[in-house]
Amino acid sequence: MSSFLVSVSRTVSIDFISSPEVNFFKKITGRFKRNGPSFVFQFLGKEDFEPTTNRTYGSILSNLAFVKTFASKILVPKSYIFPLDDKQYLLPPTSLVQDAHKAGLEVYVSGFANDNDLAYNYSYDPVSEYLSFVDNGDFSVDGVISDFPMTASASIDCFSHIGRNATKQVDFLIISKNGASGDYPGCTNLAYEKAIKNGADVIVCSVQMSSDGTPFCLSSINLEDSTMVTLSPFMNRATIIHEFSSVDGIYTFSLTWP
Repeated sequence: MSSFLVSVSRTVSIDFISSPEVNFFKKITGRFKRNGPSFVFQFLGKEDFEPTTNRTYGSILSNLAFVKTFASKILVPKSYIFPLDDKQYLLPPTSLVQDAHKAGLEVYVSGFANDNDLAYNYSYDPVSEYLSFVDNGDFSVDGVISDFPMTASASIDCFSHIGRNATKQVDFLIISKNGASGDYPGCTNLAYEKAIKNGADVIVCSVQMSSDGTPFCLSSINLEDSTMVTLSPFMNRATIIHEFSSVDGIYTFSLTWP
């Protein structure tokens, strides 16, 4: 791989080279000129072992001065900076960004995607997640790696550093599906009230119908998906409706509203 990169660099401009292996950088460092590519050391899981030092990436993280001897930048998963608890809520940020900057390293973060599960603190808004890494008042990472670069670019260019009470920059609607379902069960009054309090302009909810013609909000026509109906006496109403599913369910139109 080292020989390949050196040969390619004679005809192609390479700006960055990343690797999770320490010895790779030690072998390749002297083969590029001073104005060659930036070396980015990629951290994998904290409990994973770096193959050439036989140390965990978590232990290497504690010695950023060592990393600086062969790389100018580091690439870390999001959880290295904003860890999550077992309920998908954010824990206080670590000091990784500040420590890396003191060691002379730039920090890049990976794992951003609009269609991945986000920490509930972001209310399913990827823009909020990007801003927490680049505009939180305490630190800013030097870059992000995203499956959706347009969202990342727009977040940083349009919404960072404008302040919470800034004049509205664009005309948009905040649409909340089933209310604040990261904080409360979806399609409940608590979820709707929290969504409104959080600034939602529109609440989208799926409307189901009882057998006696009463419409109500619920995310699924199958009560088993979002309620505890299987623990109730109505469990004997379960039936298979092949148009909906190959397994049995208890459907809203099988019960009266009372």
